[in-house]
Amino acid sequence: MSSNRGAHEGGGVGSETHTTYGTNLISNRNGAEEENQVEEAELKYGASHVIHLFVPVSLCMALVVFTMNTVTFYRILIKNKDTFVRDMKSRRILERRISETALFIERELYTPFVKETDSIVEKGLMSLGNALIMLLVVVFMTVLLIVFYKYKFYRVIHGWLIVSSCLLLFLFTTIYVQEVMKSFDISPSAVLVLFGLANYGVVGMMCIHWKGPLLLQQFYLITMSALMALVFIKYLPEWTVWFVLFVISVWDLVAVLTPKGPLRYLVETAQERNEPIFPALIYSSGIIYPYVLVTAVENPAESREPREPREQAADTDAVSSTSTGFAPAPDTGAKRTKVKRVAQKVQIETPSTSQGEGSGGVRVERVPTRPVHQEPPVQQHHDDFQEERGVKLGLGDFIFYSVLLGKASSYFDWNTTIACYVAILIGLCFTLVLLAVFKRALPALPISIFSGLIFYFCTRWIITPFVTHMLSTRHIVSNCQISRLGYLVKNHESIRRYCVANSAKPTKYFDLNDLIKTVSITYKTGKEMDQITTVESKYVDVNNVPNTKGTVVTLSGSPGTHNDFKYMKSLFEEKNIRMICTNYPGSEFVTGGFHNSYTNEDRNSYMKSLMETLDLQKVNRLIIMGHSRGGENALQLTSQLSDSSSWPLVGAVMINSPGFAPHKGIIYNNVIGLRVSHGKVAAAAILPMQTFAFDQQKLSIDDLRQKPRIRVFYGYGSKDFLIDEHQSHEVAMYFAKDNHHVIPDKTTSEKASQEVRKSFNAGKKFATANFTKEGHFLQKTYPEFIVEVVDSMFEADASKK
Repeated sequence: MSSNRGAHEGGGVGSETHTTYGTNLISNRNGAEEENQVEEAELKYGASHVIHLFVPVSLCMALVVFTMNTVTFYRILIKNKDTFVRDMKSRRILERRISETALFIERELYTPFVKETDSIVEKGLMSLGNALIMLLVVVFMTVLLIVFYKYKFYRVIHGWLIVSSCLLLFLFTTIYVQEVMKSFDISPSAVLVLFGLANYGVVGMMCIHWKGPLLLQQFYLITMSALMALVFIKYLPEWTVWFVLFVISVWDLVAVLTPKGPLRYLVETAQERNEPIFPALIYSSGIIYPYVLVTAVENPAESREPREPREQAADTDAVSSTSTGFAPAPDTGAKRTKVKRVAQKVQIETPSTSQGEGSGGVRVERVPTRPVHQEPPVQQHHDDFQEERGVKLGLGDFIFYSVLLGKASSYFDWNTTIACYVAILIGLCFTLVLLAVFKRALPALPISIFSGLIFYFCTRWIITPFVTHMLSTRHIVSNCQISRLGYLVKNHESIRRYCVANSAKPTKYFDLNDLIKTVSITYKTGKEMDQITTVESKYVDVNNVPNTKGTVVTLSGSPGTHNDFKYMKSLFEEKNIRMICTNYPGSEFVTGGFHNSYTNEDRNSYMKSLMETLDLQKVNRLIIMGHSRGGENALQLTSQLSDSSSWPLVGAVMINSPGFAPHKGIIYNNVIGLRVSHGKVAAAAILPMQTFAFDQQKLSIDDLRQKPRIRVFYGYGSKDFLIDEHQSHEVAMYFAKDNHHVIPDKTTSEKASQEVRKSFNAGKKFATANFTKEGHFLQKTYPEFIVEVVDSMFEADASKK
């Protein structure tokens, strides 16, 4: 390959050069038909690669959403040190959470403004300050990367990227796998886990920084992006996330579109040097671009023989067919320029026109470097490399798309989550359209993130409240009513035959509605607990006589009413125990309070006011019992009220209560439907499902460990169709491993109840039980056992006094 070239061969200043950006290739062609053909090819090429981008982006976001809804580690946010220490309330609990306090050191380097405040303006200013600090860090690291690249410190850059990849593939992946196994109660061999993680990390490093199958490299880039997004969601304060998304999108505009933007400079410098951008920073939907190579190999035989015009035309068409864009043809018809993009390298091949017609001289040059003479080349692919044809998207785009969607899904509002997902894909599609129009590198964040933010706040603040209001006013038929109507229509004859066959054996139905009393309750609600709400609440008071052993207050699930505990009425009367069955706002037995009484804070405030109105502070002993969703409130109320000596609390009973992670009942009730009377009750039942405490229940459990008078019983069924058994078992083991009972039948339950009584009298604080053949309503199938447990709590407290 010769290195000198005369000016007469077209290597002077007057020769044409073109630069390509992103996936756009520019080819000069003569004739309107050729331009139309190229434009049609461009549209086909772009459409297929839009799908190739939608799939990985969707997979990355789906992984983040799945994790946010199943692994509580990434969803729990500690607000600040003062609140954290105050909530722990003891040195022992603080030591147990010592690993989480380390988060403050990491977070306060980037987000120092985390002071708790009730002022919206102050929250906004602090979040903006945190976002600007994050932006400064991003700008500094980007400029540092550009400086290293400009002065060709390639080893430093590769070392930097390799260390980052190692952290994600080994450390962060290990943490992720550990938390997933905790959430799903999986306990594989440590050797197996270490072996799998080591292989996963090593193969990932090879695929990203050396060579490997395209699909495998894409898989690793997607998972790395998802892990990074989860880290951002975990450590960024609530409001700061939205400000960070906004300022990063603005920075993306500046960095790519401004003449001196650092990312634009990086792309242009890489093109000038004919070098690929680092594989750890870019996702490619085509062949793995760092290892794609097409070479021009000199063929001495052909270089000495002139080529036929037909052969030259065939070569021109072959190269031009790989282009996806076009530019206006030059003024001179004699010179035809072909542009071909190969692994970030742009080659311009121009047949020599200064020689005679038979001359086959062709020059090959790298844009915009000095032209170099070369004999007619033969394009040859290396065996191990292929030509790159694909759309590229920075991993930062994957990360911040996933941060937006993951944060939206953390509130368990699927309307908002789906709206944000659609907005992101629409924005990405619109960006690709602009890419085809302008044929230059464009930022992928701004349109998608801005539209996602707009969709998020509109859906969460406007659409969701509107739909909830429509449900509450019965303007929309709930999905449970539709499904039940369809079932009745389809199975009308079967239902009729069943009724006839069982008409000789009628089952007596009873409820507690004849014992209903009504009381007016005023309590505090709202995000800041500064709103006053008044409702008319119906409740049932059983065995309200002097000299009882104690009083039990029952809290129903969601949905649920006082009748959920009707099977215990006669049993409590036999034990001389008073039972008060309550209803929550939103049920058919409470008037008012529907729109602002569904968070834990609202529900606990309501129940405390109800108990104060009923003068339960004056009873001799008090136990709070909760079923399903109410079990979580029973635990929290017992923890809160037992801080004051004015409440005679001696224990809590949790029946089929939720675990430390989202359970299938949330999806069941939101998607399949609820067995309720009408749409208002359905909406009221769905709203509290979005505000579970989950892992934060551990704080209440740990708090109760420090209170000697309080005893707790936790019972669950293995056949529970709403709450997974492994999640309930995790809660039971957190309470007490040494006082856990497995109950398969009634005979075993009688023995277990006596053992529980003995353990409480012996000073044990917690007892748990697994009813292996039962489902979600233990108060119906095993009311005798639960009443015995309550009686044993009262007995143990009386014996201590």
